[in-house]
Amino acid sequence: MSRIAATLLIALAMVMSYGLYRLKYEVEGLQGQAAALARDIHQYRRSLKVLRAEWAYLSRPDRLEALNRRYLGFAPPRADQFVGPDGRPLVPANRRLAARRTGRGH
Repeated sequence: MSRIAATLLIALAMVMSYGLYRLKYEVEGLQGQAAALARDIHQYRRSLKVLRAEWAYLSRPDRLEALNRRYLGFAPPRADQFVGPDGRPLVPANRRLAARRTGRGH
């Protein structure tokens, strides 16, 4: 009986050693993948910072205004171009105040 128990214990120890060996190398492989992912994340974050800086540079109002003048020729909207929900033109506040002063207002 002791021979069978010893043989089973040795076999169990060998199976456990092999399992531990595989587990060790699997963990090392996963650690390598985690390190590679961390490097990729760092690289993507750096790229994102560069892209945000480029976007901020390219979307500056003065630059967009110059491009508008050069290529499109759009003008800023005038106050009389805005209409209210009822379809009537909105009167700018300074005209409304002037109309009240002269007595011609609402």
